[in-house]
Amino acid sequence: MISIRPFDGSDNPKLREIEALSPQGDERCAMGVRKEDVIVRYRMYDRWKVVVADEDGKVAGWAGWTVKEGPGGGR
Repeated sequence: MISIRPFDGSDNPKLREIEALSPQGDERCAMGVRKEDVIVRYRMYDRWKVVVADEDGKVAGWAGWTVKEGPGGGR
C-alpha cells in the first residue's frame, strides 16, 4: 500500500538515489544545483511543500510545489 506523507529531512538520501535516475540528477543536465539537498529548488521560495510516497515503509517517490505571486500580487 502506498501512503503520502510530509517530507522529512531524513528522506533526503533516498530521494537523492531516486533523482540520480532522472535528468535532474545528472550533473551534465542540471548544473548549479547542490545535489546534496534534493529539495533545494523548493527552499528558494517562501511557500513550498514536498510530500513523499511511501510504499510498505520504503520511499517510492515524491512531489513538490511552490506558490509564487503573480504580477500585481495575485496567485
